[in-house]
Amino acid sequence: MGCTDSGKGNFRRGSHSSSEILLVLIVLFITTFGQGAAAADAAPESFTAHHGSISCNTAQSSIDIRDMLNLGNRHLKTGRYERAILNYSKVSEVLVEETDNPNLITAYFNRGLAYHLHGDYDKAIEDFNRVITMNPQDDRAFYHRGNAHALHKSADKALEDYSEAIRLNPDDARLYYYRGLAYQENPSMIDLAVDDFKKAISLDPSDPKTHCFLGIAYYKQHRYRSAAKHFGRAIDIDPNYGEAYTGRGQAYLRAGHRDKALADFGRACEMGERTGCALIEFLAKMSKTPPATASQGNEE
Repeated sequence: MGCTDSGKGNFRRGSHSSSEILLVLIVLFITTFGQGAAAADAAPESFTAHHGSISCNTAQSSIDIRDMLNLGNRHLKTGRYERAILNYSKVSEVLVEETDNPNLITAYFNRGLAYHLHGDYDKAIEDFNRVITMNPQDDRAFYHRGNAHALHKSADKALEDYSEAIRLNPDDARLYYYRGLAYQENPSMIDLAVDDFKKAISLDPSDPKTHCFLGIAYYKQHRYRSAAKHFGRAIDIDPNYGEAYTGRGQAYLRAGHRDKALADFGRACEMGERTGCALIEFLAKMSKTPPATASQGNEE
């Protein structure tokens, strides 16, 4: 799921004080839980090929063009990206001079998706550039190019593309969600991330990832009760969302609710969420140490 990152760190046992170690664990969780998630989630959530109409004004029969596009789409849907790229490239070679042909746009768009999913972000960006040149009103091309820029660690360019996609299609919740992820990578833009996640939720309140990342943004603002609230909403939508339990546990812990935090860490650990397990182990070892004063944070 989106509110996660496969790379988990290992905390070291050393001579640090209990409060210092707890802070390390909290930073570890928020880093693995929040940062890098923009990259992990920037890939399309589900494949939707760009289907153009079949033009007959070409040197090669429309049946051949249609067959090559459809074959490319089948390869793309089944994860055979190199074969899909080959089919789309054949179409683009045939139609390269027909810049007003919708099949050429389709070939470039779908080949951009294939390059993206294959991990070749530079070539994906090149193909989405071509689509945007031919159809500058295509919000999907800006969205997918933004995803490629995000995975290419070009956050500013990703933000520009997501913003243009939003201008073209202001009612698409996923655009605000992904722009929120890009904003969240910059500590100075957390307020903007909160605004985008809230807008995405207003358009689609049923996505647990958006609630989860809004929880992370609130956590970074030290608004722990608000963070716990939105981690809880993510759990309400998806009761098997282990990372959301860990997030809510972190928020509870920072707000001084140790028992609630332990309960959430326990649920997360049962679901295989390793940060939850590590926090349970740490808190058990620290149980004989007088608890530090809880940080309540700033609440609205």
